[in-house]
Amino acid sequence: MAPSVSYRANSPSSAVFVFCLLVIGATLLLDFIPLEWKQFDTQRILLCALVAFLVPLHSVFAFVKAKRARSYSSLIWFLPVSLVFVGHYWFLDKSQLFPFEGMMFLLFFLVAGLNGVFIRDSVGIERAVVALVYAVVIVCAFYSAITLMTYAFILNDGISPKSLIPWGFVNIRFWSHLATWFLPLFPVALFIGPFRHSSLWKFLVGFTAAIWWWVVIMSAAHGTVVALMISTVVVLAFYRRDAWRWFRAFSLYLMVGVLVWLVLSVIIPGAVSQGSKVSLPDIGTTAPIRIIQWTEALAMSLVNFPFGMGGQSWLTHAPLTRPYIEGSVVLYGAPHNMYMLWAAEYGWVCIAALLFPMGYAVHRLAKLRSQTASGASKSSHAAIGVVASVIARISHRYPSKLRRPVPLTPESSN
Repeated sequence: MAPSVSYRANSPSSAVFVFCLLVIGATLLLDFIPLEWKQFDTQRILLCALVAFLVPLHSVFAFVKAKRARSYSSLIWFLPVSLVFVGHYWFLDKSQLFPFEGMMFLLFFLVAGLNGVFIRDSVGIERAVVALVYAVVIVCAFYSAITLMTYAFILNDGISPKSLIPWGFVNIRFWSHLATWFLPLFPVALFIGPFRHSSLWKFLVGFTAAIWWWVVIMSAAHGTVVALMISTVVVLAFYRRDAWRWFRAFSLYLMVGVLVWLVLSVIIPGAVSQGSKVSLPDIGTTAPIRIIQWTEALAMSLVNFPFGMGGQSWLTHAPLTRPYIEGSVVLYGAPHNMYMLWAAEYGWVCIAALLFPMGYAVHRLAKLRSQTASGASKSSHAAIGVVASVIARISHRYPSKLRRPVPLTPESSN
């Protein structure tokens, strides 16, 4: 990246900022909009609408900009996993109860790749990162302010804060995935953009990060903590000295978040409840249950090796391992592991196909590392934060999986 970047907004970057603001705002603040559907259902409808809108839009853009057709050559790395999902639909899933899930995954991958090409060629990566990070900070700051107001109201009513915070989500897991993505991006807002020298902006970023860390600690978001630990270690090992500035800001926000947790979750509730027992975060582990779930997913992946049992088969298959057969464990909506779920439903061939785009991404990261090895610029600090965010999201998919929980007994799943 260039050492100095102009952050003057242009039409494409402004459009990206508005787009990010609307999407992130809709994700976090849907509770303020009177809707006929529940929030999670609305988010799924919104995601499907975005995919349905962006794929034709990118296709038109590629046709109009035909001279840039070579820019899309990087999408070839998505071809193996695309073939897996298409083959699954054609040979296995189209006769199943839920035939189109694999094709939706294919469209999600396609949109991600097309967005990347569009941003690189028409917006500029630096401007797009500024638009994304500033949208994240603005929406999350608004969410943080409302969280404090919610905290004050429920504390006044004598309710435990962690029973209603985070608000606006049917499950802590959905919020924690967003926290995993956002927390590494907050330090990036200090290094880039038109407000990077503003004291008020730095205070807003620090306030937002502290509140989000407080909620992570209070709600004991294990997946977020594990994913952020993994991403921090990887970034420090990969970028070494270049990552220290981002790491210092990231660590500072964590420490401030711990102090906020001590004040808002320990000291104030203890004083208000006049010395009664304060509710501390549940730091217990669900590892035994997770191992049982992963064992079931592994058994599924071996039934039709290496092609899996088909989309949504986790919810519809006959139990294979003893805990599920005996009924001692309830079949949850997912095995809490994205990769094991895909191995079970789409086979190990799908996991192998994912290594192609991941390998290309690692190659690009190595190239970026060589460019920033001699003196880290502000834009390279921003790149490090974005890389940390992406690694955290990928890591969070290992101990968790976002799918609506559908508790089923083994008998009803047959």
